[in-house]
Amino acid sequence: MTDFEKELPEGAEMEQLYTQADLVSELFSELFLAFAIAFLSVLLVCSIGLRFSTALSVAIAIPVSLAIAMIVLPFAGVGLDQISLIAFIISLGILVDDGIVVNENIDRRLRLGESPYHASVKGVRQVAVSVITSTLTVVFTFLPLLLLPGSAGAFIRPLPAVLIAAIIASTVVALVLIPIYRTIREEQKKTNRADPPSSSTKSSFPPRESKTSKTTSPGWFGHTIDNMASFYSRRILGKVVKRPLLISLSGLMVGTAAYGLIPFTPLEFFPDTDREEVFIEASLPEGTQLEDTEEKARDMEEWFYDKEEVESVSTYVGTTIPKIFGSSDGGGTPDSNDVNFLVYIDNEKTMARDAMNEWNVTLSDQFSEVEARGSIVESGPPVGAPIAVEVSGDDMKGILEVTDDIESLFAGAEGVTNTDVDAGNDLSAYQFSPDRETLENTGVTSEAITQELRLLGEGVPVGEWQMNNEIIDMRMVYDTKGTVSEDDIERVELTQQTNGAQRVFLADLVMRNETSSVQAIPHQNTERTVTVRAFLGDQDADSILAETEEELDAISEESSDYTITVGGETSERTDVFIDIGQIFIVVVFLIMIVIAIQFYSLIMPFLILSAVYLAVAGAVLGLFITQTGLGFMSMMGAVSLAGIVVRNGIVMIEFMEQRRKEGMVLEEAVRMVGQERFRPIILTSLTSIAGLLPIALGNNPLFQPLGIAIVSGLVFSTILTLVVIPALYVLKAKMSKS
Repeated sequence: MTDFEKELPEGAEMEQLYTQADLVSELFSELFLAFAIAFLSVLLVCSIGLRFSTALSVAIAIPVSLAIAMIVLPFAGVGLDQISLIAFIISLGILVDDGIVVNENIDRRLRLGESPYHASVKGVRQVAVSVITSTLTVVFTFLPLLLLPGSAGAFIRPLPAVLIAAIIASTVVALVLIPIYRTIREEQKKTNRADPPSSSTKSSFPPRESKTSKTTSPGWFGHTIDNMASFYSRRILGKVVKRPLLISLSGLMVGTAAYGLIPFTPLEFFPDTDREEVFIEASLPEGTQLEDTEEKARDMEEWFYDKEEVESVSTYVGTTIPKIFGSSDGGGTPDSNDVNFLVYIDNEKTMARDAMNEWNVTLSDQFSEVEARGSIVESGPPVGAPIAVEVSGDDMKGILEVTDDIESLFAGAEGVTNTDVDAGNDLSAYQFSPDRETLENTGVTSEAITQELRLLGEGVPVGEWQMNNEIIDMRMVYDTKGTVSEDDIERVELTQQTNGAQRVFLADLVMRNETSSVQAIPHQNTERTVTVRAFLGDQDADSILAETEEELDAISEESSDYTITVGGETSERTDVFIDIGQIFIVVVFLIMIVIAIQFYSLIMPFLILSAVYLAVAGAVLGLFITQTGLGFMSMMGAVSLAGIVVRNGIVMIEFMEQRRKEGMVLEEAVRMVGQERFRPIILTSLTSIAGLLPIALGNNPLFQPLGIAIVSGLVFSTILTLVVIPALYVLKAKMSKS
């Protein structure tokens, strides 16, 4: 840039308006900080309930799993962007789950006095099926998200790709590398504690741990967790096994009640960003010359600068805003009457959306001859106007009449700031018909008249010019200052082929009628389709559509020859929610198949999926309490919960089944497994929560709803799952026995 600035002519200055480097650097700095905090939080939580060697093996599993995932992702077409980085942060809390389950089971067998080798082998073997099953449920949870269609699907696709790769890698690490590490580590510790060689020959197997060693609990708060596990087993599960029906129904009813909060939770497809750019697209009347447009643009520029919140204004006359702002709603083919503004505001004084809503109203009042509309950078993929109504048919004139009625309807609705039609305003045009008698008298041909009219319009090709390996067409046109006026037509002369080659005016040779034509004839699926768009202030699209529903239905009935389709952001949101709902059904079905295969039961899947039901209820409760919008990212969080929360339920049920096969009575099996699995369930839930807390408590408007949904869902489901799943299991076992 410095070298280019030196080549500028005298009086010209260059100023950097925008650079993506600063924005990307700031974004990734925030995300990497969140990643580091999440990583440390996960390690801290592991240290609470695990011994140092166990926590270290879990810590090793994180970078190894992420490294394997990053090697695989380029082959799936996934790069390092904000979505993939968020996926890595989410995976932090999930990656350690398998490691915690395997490590804790190895520790449990070591406390029973088994050798390091046998403790590692048997410990892994005992949980391998449950770990693999839970991994498959996570994979099947995120796999359908790869098939989500549209711009929303393309936007979120790195999330499931990263999570699937990372989870599979973590399972391999947990089942292969961790047992090897634990065996080597425990053998070294045993060697360091061993007696002199003379006494070591007494037995090839280590002695059983003493009573003191057996009761030594790993982790900083090991004794506290053990006391909680004992209380949970004796007091809580003691009541659960006695009244399973009452407790299971009570837990499910509490979860069901949380779903009743959905109508009181705000809806927000994608939240606003905290960016400071506001885009203003303005159009003057058709035919306005470029010089006049520029003069009006200067007046509007001064008007912007009079605003206290405005820091800078960049003006683009007859052209669009640079494409570096991918989320702006600009575009189209600009004309001499078009002007675009890029306005930077001070976010501490006002938000971009508030400024846009105000200017959408006040600009039209201040400059009555200007049609202006504002937009801002969206946090997700662009979804277009809040309301868009498409009118399709064969007769273009009839289509435009219908769109005029619809545009007038929305323009009069309270809360609508402005409207537009993608066919544009009518263009003024001239229709020329040759005067045959005059042509015969003058000898002027129709071809000569056509040539002159082309010189007035698009021009006549005169050759080509090659510059820097680029071929540029050259055309000759009359200098009409961009717009053909009546004076321009009056001045055009042609040479007569009779009467001594005298000159004759074009206006004397043709009959001229002033008419109009549409700027463009849009098509959709080969059918003529014109779209009316309505842009709103503080009102939401649903309320505007409800207010205009009767009038819109009346227009549809009167225009039976045309197809009228209501769309826009509301329609886009509905379509995406339907797609996510369908994907969620597929996810639940796949999870049911995996669980049914593992337990050879059609009832067990419903029992374990109760955790999913409670988790989603918890997500709704969290969104309601924080008044966070129920939108695309929070729905992604709800889908993600389906794969996360079933893991603990699968392992718990698997252990209960094993204990009963060993001959233990039902009540005793439930209470013993509850005490054994309390520590890993609490630790895996806490690590997942700790990994996502930086996102849930952060200020990123796009990802905060996802973090809140998952964290609140995990908290809610963990508390109720520890009670509901054992209650349902006891209920199912008693019903099967009877």
